Amino acid sequence: MWAMTRVLGAGKIPQRMGNAHSNMVPYQVFRCKEGDIIVAVGNYSQYSAFCTVIDRPLLASDPRYSTGPHRNRNREALIPLIAEAMLARTTEEWVGLLEANGVPCGPINDMKQVFENPQVTHREMQQSLPHGAGVDAPSVANPIRLSETPIRYSRSAPTLGEHNQAILNGRLGLSDERISALMASGVV
Repeated sequence: MWAMTRVLGAGKIPQRMGNAHSNMVPYQVFRCKEGDIIVAVGNYSQYSAFCTVIDRPLLASDPRYSTGPHRNRNREALIPLIAEAMLARTTEEWVGLLEANGVPCGPINDMKQVFENPQVTHREMQQSLPHGAGVDAPSVANPIRLSETPIRYSRSAPTLGEHNQAILNGRLGLSDERISALMASGVV
């Protein structure tokens, strides 16, 4: 919404910036000693705490970076300094330190890490459902949990054409002969 307001109000078309925020700095993904982290610094107190945690406290008082607009204007100089500092620790170490100091952040997990996450495991997000090919197929549960009308999973996605006969015959009322003719002509 803010991007559209900027376009309509100032006529400025935002450029693509990947995961970086166009108005807040630092607010993006950084590489760590192992893995990646996203940092979402939204105000000066978070920025000051961030600079202290990454052992670059002078960045907080440097006039080029001391306010949000200054950091935004000077992002090309600031981001490499931060990126270098972030390489000193692992993602897990940074998340612990930054969260303890009120700096919004989160790890960038690969799929293996996602499914090993204790909350994902507790919520039973990974499932195994019977498949028409006679095997169990891995599946992901819906993250929405309804207490009075829980989602029920009985089987995985059908194989191609697995339910054609039932749908054409039962739902559409086509005769077996008509279905055979459609199949022979390549329509079904």
